[in-house]
Amino acid sequence: MRSPRRTAVLTVIFAVLTLLALGIRHWMNDTATPDVVAVDPGSVNRETSADPAPIAHGRTERDTGSPARLLIVTRESGAPLSGATSWSITDPSGQTLPPDLEPIAEADESGRMVLPGSITEFPYLLVRHPTRVPVLLRSDALTPDAPEQRIEMEVACRVHVTVLHEDGGPIHDARVKLSSSPLDADVDLAADAAAHPLAKRPTWTGTTDRQGRAEFGELPAGRYWLNSYHDHYAPNSDADLDHKIDLHAEARATLVMRDMYGVAFACPSKAPIRTVHWQNQLMSLDISGPVVLRLDQVRSAFEQRFPDCAVFVHRPREVDSAAEARCWVRLEDDTVWTGARSLRPFREIEAPEFLAQELDTLYRSVSVQLESASGEPLDLLVGLRHLDSGRGFWMDPGETVPLPYGRYSIGSVRVPRTFQKMLDEISLTVSATEPATDQIRIRLPEDYAILSVDLELPTEDALAPIHFRVRSDLKESFMAMNWVPSQGPLRFPFKPANVTIRTTSVGYEDVERVVDLREEQRITLRLTERD
Repeated sequence: MRSPRRTAVLTVIFAVLTLLALGIRHWMNDTATPDVVAVDPGSVNRETSADPAPIAHGRTERDTGSPARLLIVTRESGAPLSGATSWSITDPSGQTLPPDLEPIAEADESGRMVLPGSITEFPYLLVRHPTRVPVLLRSDALTPDAPEQRIEMEVACRVHVTVLHEDGGPIHDARVKLSSSPLDADVDLAADAAAHPLAKRPTWTGTTDRQGRAEFGELPAGRYWLNSYHDHYAPNSDADLDHKIDLHAEARATLVMRDMYGVAFACPSKAPIRTVHWQNQLMSLDISGPVVLRLDQVRSAFEQRFPDCAVFVHRPREVDSAAEARCWVRLEDDTVWTGARSLRPFREIEAPEFLAQELDTLYRSVSVQLESASGEPLDLLVGLRHLDSGRGFWMDPGETVPLPYGRYSIGSVRVPRTFQKMLDEISLTVSATEPATDQIRIRLPEDYAILSVDLELPTEDALAPIHFRVRSDLKESFMAMNWVPSQGPLRFPFKPANVTIRTTSVGYEDVERVVDLREEQRITLRLTERD
């Protein structure tokens, strides 16, 4: 039996050994390398955007072999901001973040966000918060040179947009564009695209729901422009064409659109179409800015809907006017088909009208070339109008066109009024014996020279329509409004003289050039974006 004294001694020895073991373990932990080292990401290239959306992304598992990065997320006041999340992405352009993509880190109550060292495998780090403007960081800027890196997230703004028909009803599936500058948006913009975070002029798009509503959030404060697009409608006024908003918190805007009218014709024959001619061409009786700018876009959208049809777009000056479109189609088998139809709103057209074969009209294929008084050819688009039927025909220089027998007046486009007045004095008769040759050369009573203008744009697509004002020292002048590259090259006929050409646009700086036009010349105007 152990004595009480011996038991006390053994207890003391056991306690001493336990303390010694704990001390050794503590010393070993102090000298070991920690799993995570809090370091500073260093200088950050900070960009803001409203929903930058990667099309390529990656899931990053935490790599304990690489040093972590630490971000401190704050409000404008410097107070910590919790709830911010981040993603590693490879491309900041595209649509929205995939719904199943999980964030790689989240800020805690103190605003601290620990990022895995392997984020450098991806070019960008996107930081988002439900009520703040997103921040885009370049991953290669996050270096372990300091204890921590702070980023400040500003409060986001929101815009609620409603698109209505002129009768007051909502318009469904309208594409709404929100831009930081009044630029002409491409109608082919994705239905729900977010601004590229590094874009000089960021743009967002949305699509209206059944109530005609669309929303844009996560926007930085500033001035914005709104536009609405639809395959069947045009803006109701210039104010709806570029609606301006000064955004500071939350705003609401209403855009009004009106019907575009037209018709679509189909040919029962399966032979390929050679030429299509419209009475009055594609001119609209309503020449307001919103309608003129949308004619080509609406026609293109309808041609995609009915790819085998000839589509005519026309907006009457009054909705209830009985405007009618007449169409002539010549096929590769030399048959001619024709039809006439009162115009209807595009939203009501569900199927094309069929043309009927024309059997009692005689044709002759001819080409028309304008020449200066000296005999120099003037390579201009020539227009012929049949004086009996009102049918119009356009032909490029050297192009042969089948014309019905009869008398024609002559015209052109983008020419001074004095030049067109001279053409008005000239007529042409087509029959079995007239003219004397199928290659018709019309010599003008005065000498003219052609000024050809090429535009060098800073971007592949036009940012906005361009307006031209051209005037010579002989007081010949004209204007070409709302020009876009799809309309083709610019060629202006003038009598030999000094010619001044000026361009204006909401997207480009104004340009002015004086040309000593004595013979045909070709110049290039270099356009630069407005600040």
